[in-house]
Amino acid sequence: TSECPKQHEISNGILGMQGAAAGIDGIPLALLKPWTNAKSDREDEEANPFAALLACVTRITAALHVVFKSISAVGTVPAAWRSALLAPIHKGKGELADMSNYRPLSMPTVACRVWSAAVNTKLVLEAEKLLPDTMFGFRPARACSDPLFVLRHLQDMQRGKKGKIFAAAFMDLSGA
Repeated sequence: TSECPKQHEISNGILGMQGAAAGIDGIPLALLKPWTNAKSDREDEEANPFAALLACVTRITAALHVVFKSISAVGTVPAAWRSALLAPIHKGKGELADMSNYRPLSMPTVACRVWSAAVNTKLVLEAEKLLPDTMFGFRPARACSDPLFVLRHLQDMQRGKKGKIFAAAFMDLSGA
């Protein structure tokens, strides 16, 4: 979809972000998500930092929305977003000296990550309209084990019915 993410989708993207690593531009997530570090025991609005932080986040979201509208209009992301810091992460097994025991972790700019989160949310919602109910993997609120539960239930229902043949076929395309 070429529609620009709306401000609430941008805010949701920021809220859903994990980690604190800065991208190649050096801007940390804490700059966009400062309210996660703020704590207040007082409930009066003047002493509560959350009111000021909410106003800050609203301005940040509005500024990102302007950038994202421009990206949507032009149809291409900024060149800086096409680069990322790469860090090797050990898989937790094997020799530390063997590079095949590492996986790459890409750390793009935080703005790129927010854009990606907002666009991904839109794509998942559109994909849900197109995908059949029989597809379970990599979908929200579904697991690859769900069809096994259904199969087991059908098998239990057929048990005891003499002369009836029960057959099922599943394909695992993970290695395809």
